[in-house]
Amino acid sequence: MNVLLMQNVQTPTSVRGTESQITSANPKFASRKRGKMNLKSCLRKIPGLMQLRNIQLAFHAPLSEQIRSHRVICQYRNLYEGKRCFIIGNGPSLSAEDLDKLRDEITFGFNKIYLIFPKTEWRPTFYCVQDEQVLCGIEDHMLAEVSGRSQATFVRMQSFGKISGRGIRAEKLISVPIWNRISGDGRIRFSKRADRFTYDGSTVSYFALQLAAYMGFREIYLLGVDNNFPYRMKRTGEIVANDTSLKAHFFDGTKDDFARDSLINRSNNYEVVNSAYRSAEAFSRADGNFRIFNATRGGILETFERVDMDEVLRNR
Repeated sequence: MNVLLMQNVQTPTSVRGTESQITSANPKFASRKRGKMNLKSCLRKIPGLMQLRNIQLAFHAPLSEQIRSHRVICQYRNLYEGKRCFIIGNGPSLSAEDLDKLRDEITFGFNKIYLIFPKTEWRPTFYCVQDEQVLCGIEDHMLAEVSGRSQATFVRMQSFGKISGRGIRAEKLISVPIWNRISGDGRIRFSKRADRFTYDGSTVSYFALQLAAYMGFREIYLLGVDNNFPYRMKRTGEIVANDTSLKAHFFDGTKDDFARDSLINRSNNYEVVNSAYRSAEAFSRADGNFRIFNATRGGILETFERVDMDEVLRNR
C-alpha cells in the first residue's frame, strides 16, 4: 500500500418521483446506488475493512503517478506562508465584476468556472476538480484551456485515469489522494498535509481549503460559496426539495446550464458539507496559523466569519 508517498429556505420536503427522475436521467444510477449501499452495509460490519478500502480508493493511481504528483505538490508546501488567497465557488452570487477585482490576487477556481471567462479577464491561479462526473463532463479543449491558464490543476487521484492524456501538461497536473474518513465522533477530518492526503467533505471547496492550508496561506477568503441549493441530498442518497426557486450556480438558466435536467447537479449533500465546514473552522482556530473568512455576497453559509470583500481589498 502506498500510503504516503504517501432568501427563504423552506423546510425540506421529499421530492415526489425523485427516484424515477434520477433513473430517467441516468438509468443505472438507482440500481447502482442501492447495490453500493448494500455492499457498504456489509463491509461496515467488518472492523477496519471499510477504512482499508477507502485508503485503497484514495490512492488509486499508478505508482509512477503517485510519485510524480508527490514530488510536484511538495514544492507548494508553505510556499505562500503568511499570504492570503480567495477560493471561488460557482454559486449564483458570483459576478464577473467581483472577479475583475481579484486579477492580482491568488485564487482557486473549480469545475465549470470557465463559463464566466467571456465576461472577465480574471483567471484562477489554481484550478480544482474533485467530482469525477463533473470532470468527465468537461470537454477536452476547455479543460486544456483552463488548466493551461492556471499555475496548477489539482484533481482527485482516483480520477487520474479520466484526465490523463486530455491535454494537460504533466508539470501542471497534480493528483491528490482524497480519503473518505470520518473520526470516531462522526466529524469529518481536515488535513494540512495535502502531500500525504486530504479528506473528502463532499464539496470541492473543502478540497481547496485543505490545499490552501498546506500552501501556508494565513487568510483564506471564500467568494461565491452560497451553500444554498434548490435540492439537498441526504446521507442515504435520497434527494429532497429545499427551495426550488433557488439557483444552484451562476450559470443556471443559460445555454451552458448543464445541471438543468439533473437533480443531482442541482443539489448538495447539505449535512456532510456543513459538517466539513465546521471541521475546517475548528481546525483553523486550533491550528492558529490560518483563518477562513466568508466574503460571499449573500448565501446561507454562516460557519465562517463574514467579511465584506470590498473592505478586504481596500486593506491589501
